[in-house]
Amino acid sequence: QKGINKLVPVRFSVGLMATDAFNFRGEPRRDLGVTGLFSIHPVDQRKRWDIPLYLGGGFLIDNQTGFFFMGPGVTLSF
Repeated sequence: QKGINKLVPVRFSVGLMATDAFNFRGEPRRDLGVTGLFSIHPVDQRKRWDIPLYLGGGFLIDNQTGFFFMGPGVTLSF
């Protein structure tokens, strides 16, 4: 009963990312990457907008290289 409707400030997601998918100039260098994303959200239900912090990384399949990304984001609730 204590776990129902309790906000958790941490989220983890896994997905796919396409690079250079819509290149209309020159030679395209398309690649597909597998990514993991970790986000930390402020815990306050009364706010209409939040500024979460995103950390993640992944692996590009054709180039056989890894990558890392981080930065803030904006979340709007209606």
